Amino acid sequence: MVNEYRLVVFNKDAAEKNDFTSLVVQAGYEPERIFSSVYELEKAYRKTSPFVIIYHFTPNCSWEDLSELLSFCEHRSLPVIVADSSGKYPEPDEIEFNPNYYIRLPMAADVIKVHLSLALSSINREKVHESHKNKLQLAIQILELLNQQESFKNITSDILFIVKEYTGYDEVAIRVLDDEGFSFFESVNPEDTLSSRCEVACENENGTPPDSRCSSCICEIVLNKRQELKDYPFMTYGGSFWSNDLPETVNKYRDVLESLGLVHIDLNSKYRSLALIPLSAQDKVIGAMQICSRDKGTFTEEIIRFFERISVSIGITLSNKKMQIKLEESERLLTKSQNIAKVGSWVHKIDTDTYHMSAEAMNITGAPSNSISLQNLFEIIHKDDRAKLLSKRNKIREDFQPYSIDVRLVVNGTVKYVNISAEPVLLNGKFTELNGIIQDITDRTLAVLELEENRLFLDSILTGIQAAIVLVDPDTQTIVYSNATADKLLKKGTGPLMGKNCEQFICSTRDTPDTHTDYIITLDDNTFIPVSKSVLQVKWQGNLHHAIIFFDLTEKKMLERQLAIAQKMESIGQLAAGIAHEINTPIQYIGDNTHFIKDVMESFLKFYNAFEKTLEETDPATRQKFDILKPMLEIDFIKEEVPLALEQTLEGIERVSSIVRAMKMFSHPGAEEQSIIDINNSVQNTVTVARNEWKYHAEVVLELSPDNPKILGNPVDFNQVLLNLLVNAAHAIKEANAGLNRKGTVTITTVIENGLAVIKVRDTGCGIPPSIADKVFDPFFTTKEVGKGTGQGLSICHTIITEKHGGQIYFESVVGEGTTFYIKIKATEA
Repeated sequence: MVNEYRLVVFNKDAAEKNDFTSLVVQAGYEPERIFSSVYELEKAYRKTSPFVIIYHFTPNCSWEDLSELLSFCEHRSLPVIVADSSGKYPEPDEIEFNPNYYIRLPMAADVIKVHLSLALSSINREKVHESHKNKLQLAIQILELLNQQESFKNITSDILFIVKEYTGYDEVAIRVLDDEGFSFFESVNPEDTLSSRCEVACENENGTPPDSRCSSCICEIVLNKRQELKDYPFMTYGGSFWSNDLPETVNKYRDVLESLGLVHIDLNSKYRSLALIPLSAQDKVIGAMQICSRDKGTFTEEIIRFFERISVSIGITLSNKKMQIKLEESERLLTKSQNIAKVGSWVHKIDTDTYHMSAEAMNITGAPSNSISLQNLFEIIHKDDRAKLLSKRNKIREDFQPYSIDVRLVVNGTVKYVNISAEPVLLNGKFTELNGIIQDITDRTLAVLELEENRLFLDSILTGIQAAIVLVDPDTQTIVYSNATADKLLKKGTGPLMGKNCEQFICSTRDTPDTHTDYIITLDDNTFIPVSKSVLQVKWQGNLHHAIIFFDLTEKKMLERQLAIAQKMESIGQLAAGIAHEINTPIQYIGDNTHFIKDVMESFLKFYNAFEKTLEETDPATRQKFDILKPMLEIDFIKEEVPLALEQTLEGIERVSSIVRAMKMFSHPGAEEQSIIDINNSVQNTVTVARNEWKYHAEVVLELSPDNPKILGNPVDFNQVLLNLLVNAAHAIKEANAGLNRKGTVTITTVIENGLAVIKVRDTGCGIPPSIADKVFDPFFTTKEVGKGTGQGLSICHTIITEKHGGQIYFESVVGEGTTFYIKIKATEA
């Protein structure tokens, strides 16, 4: 909360004064002043411009001198650096207060420079910490004051007092503005810096009244939110004006200030630093906090921002206090008015056709006089309300019962809503007159109509965003209200949910207010609806209820599932592509080497056959030796088995290669763009990749069109659909043949029909019962056991085919015979 420290020297030893000061200067520090007594120091002390004191403690200094200075500085939070050349400096426990830093002399100037740098850094850290602590304490005290039930003046005075106490500023003032100028001014140590009577007309010079001080008051800048000045250094974005040298600022920016009409600015020569902090409430400046100091350079941007933050709370509180004062005055006047005011009254004599009215009744009806005929009265009554008022008038003449009716009047083209009440007067048992009152209920009626309009508007909004709402009695868990969205979502089509038990639908346990959870609703047909559920405590019909608001998350969950599967498929695809790549390289050189061995073996066998023929022409002894070696070398076995083994090896290598190619084609890692899809190729790759899913339970028969149909789409998504259908078919066959030692058949057919590429996946599984046929593509619907199915597979297939590829997917099924799924997508040219 203070400015930078000023470096001064304190030296009571005149003989040593100049030498020590020279040493400090040589160390790179220029003291502003030299003091030789505490009295001199006290006269020069300013809280807003504090000192750092270097005390030269010489042999001629006493402990009493030391204690006096340290005590003075301790009570004023002034830091002290002791430079000891006495050799008799007391131990820390021998004196009451200790310095912030201690230097033992003698030492060279460069060494002193290091010590002074360390000392000032330490003092500055302490200063920053102390400043933050002071600002926090000041803010806390101000906020505590603002929460007190004190008068406007007392709160203002207390705020100013503690601001001055914590900061040491010379003058702190608060001005509060209303339509007539500054209706309130409070200051601590006022010296009429900018005038306590500062009437701001809030206009430029040409429009300022002659008796106004607007042309000589800087407050105008702050109170009028001069946005055009926000880029000047004396203004902040928070709307504050501040200067650490006010005369210099005014002279430097005189042209700018004069352009705003501030042509004769009054300055108090005693003050050099000035800050004007706006006090705002509801985006309106209601006054300003004025802070003044005799010293230059008192403020920093951090200090100004601190007071701007505090001023928000001050402004709101003072504005509320002002409104409270006005409200109390209004209540006093209203109470007095209510004692003397009368609701418009009227009297109608039965034997006449005239109504006599009070002044207020005349004001309501717009009647020019205090009497009006029945005919003239009916003329100002809205034509749609005349019949019901006439009916009430005739009825009271028959049963002598009071009535009260709301009707509309049309007065000077303006519609008024009024309440007319009447009571019969019987004199000696004879009906003689009607006494009544008329009350203008326009505002109340319009408020009711607006409330109803708002209710309808809110209902429309809630219906539009599909917010399902039910109100529940927390004691009985009975639903006492449900909107149409809730009834529709929970499929209670014949009637609302009112009167039913909440736990049958959306309350798994007794909900507690202010909870927000995701929840799964189980309907009567065992379908599931994921919802986002919020429980609030509301008052309805005078009692506390739980309002349960829920939104259908079916689509969101499906999209999340699709995204998760897509991410999973992408990861699997990347892994599969990587594995396929890694397998492909060694399988290539294994195949090449096997072909090489086969070729060598064929050459060897040719050579061997030629060798045998040549051997037959040699002498018997040589042939006899060969016949002995031939069985030992198993030549006949090698000639018969090795070529067969090599053929099988090459066949296995080709099968591995085909699987690798299928994996590479199937994976397409990261492919999001659309491209031409070869359907036959996709089917073959899918069958190869999914072989492990079907080979134990089914045979796959491919009936692929020779026309080689193609479509435009996303290969990864399309392969996912084929994979889901193939795996589902295999599972259906497995379920149908459970316990039977036989396999089923999955037949995949591709054709082109009427410009459409058609894919049929037919299985010999258990089939789909008609009772669930319309739910097969619903999200989260599954017939599998818990943990084995998510209910998302066919839903995702439906979304991919219909929404992403603009196609159709449907099925035909016979229970016990099997199911055929059809996919139809527009065919395209390669």
